[in-house]
Amino acid sequence: MGRSWLGHTTASGEMFDPDRLTGAHPSLPLPSFVYVTNRANKRTILIRVNDRAPATDGRVIVVSEVAARLLDFHNAGHAVVDLQYAGPASPKPNTTHEAAFLTRQPWFHPDLL
Repeated sequence: MGRSWLGHTTASGEMFDPDRLTGAHPSLPLPSFVYVTNRANKRTILIRVNDRAPATDGRVIVVSEVAARLLDFHNAGHAVVDLQYAGPASPKPNTTHEAAFLTRQPWFHPDLL
């Protein structure tokens, strides 16, 4: 989900921001955390699922612009990914868990943001 959705209200009641590590899923509890791994390059990030998206065209999740960039499929628009549920997220959003996980990844560099 990109800039055109900036400021729209998500299904969990949060404001969408394409620069936050968030995603939309058809059935995971809201809000929750999920690990998303790009199968092509093995990059994994932790995102907050805070919105709904239909499972169409075989897609299992829609991620924010920054998440797609970090997983390195921003230009392609989609990728084959694996999901692993990481548990419920706090009702009040903050980026502590997502950022802490991201900075521990060996491939991560701040210039990617």
